[in-house]
Amino acid sequence: MRRLDKTYVVHNGIVYTTQNVVTEGTPIEALYADLEKPYRMEDVIEKIQVAAERQVFFPSFDGGHIVYLEQSIAHTLACIEFEPSLRRTKFDRSLYVGGSAVLAFPYVYLFIYIGSGSTALYAYYRNTPIQTLDDELFETNLWNMYRGGNKCADTSLSHQQTGLISQIGLAVYAFWDNTYTEDHGLWRDARRKVPHHPSSISGWAFRSNWLFNWKKYITSFEWTPTYKSIGKLAEEFMSRHRYSKVSDFENVIQKLKREGREYYESEDWLD
Repeated sequence: MRRLDKTYVVHNGIVYTTQNVVTEGTPIEALYADLEKPYRMEDVIEKIQVAAERQVFFPSFDGGHIVYLEQSIAHTLACIEFEPSLRRTKFDRSLYVGGSAVLAFPYVYLFIYIGSGSTALYAYYRNTPIQTLDDELFETNLWNMYRGGNKCADTSLSHQQTGLISQIGLAVYAFWDNTYTEDHGLWRDARRKVPHHPSSISGWAFRSNWLFNWKKYITSFEWTPTYKSIGKLAEEFMSRHRYSKVSDFENVIQKLKREGREYYESEDWLD
């Protein structure tokens, strides 16, 4: 697909968009200059995925885009911003007899931590898009979601992948495709603390589908503040997962003891 000076490629549900800056020809021609014509599709996809990791292409994940990315040798933390949207959300029938409902969401900020053999998800809300990394994020109203992350979403497919874009894409899929259970998580807190919050799933669904301006409705709530910015949360998440194994953590403690250095033990450092 092509619109003006941009080229869009869709592969496995991920939309890749080229930058405006092109060295020669169209964005596609510049990227594939070293490929023989006619192009083979597998070669094209490989080029796109490599270019996406180098930020030549900007991937879109289920309507979201990356607003923060931090990488080290063994760890990656990405934050994906999703604009207000209507999403079909799945529930265990013991929680909601219908099994699924179309619900309105405000701006969603999904942190995805990817380490060696593990993927963790943390979601937050805002009523307006962030402008800087100092902007505050707010608690969600989601089941199975706690301040320590989502305890339910199946991210096993994500950390089985080798490419960063595929890992992030499958983690996003795991979040939106999650089936919520009776583990109420932040839903109970939101019902109690957020003024005018719907008291039931059916109430949320009704207002999402029958109000003319559902975006205005869902972005009018006074969500519970975290008192933390996107930058501060990112710093905390990377610290929390730096020692993902108890043995690693204990080895560091022993090293500090041998060196006679002070340290502070906290379970927050462990998965």
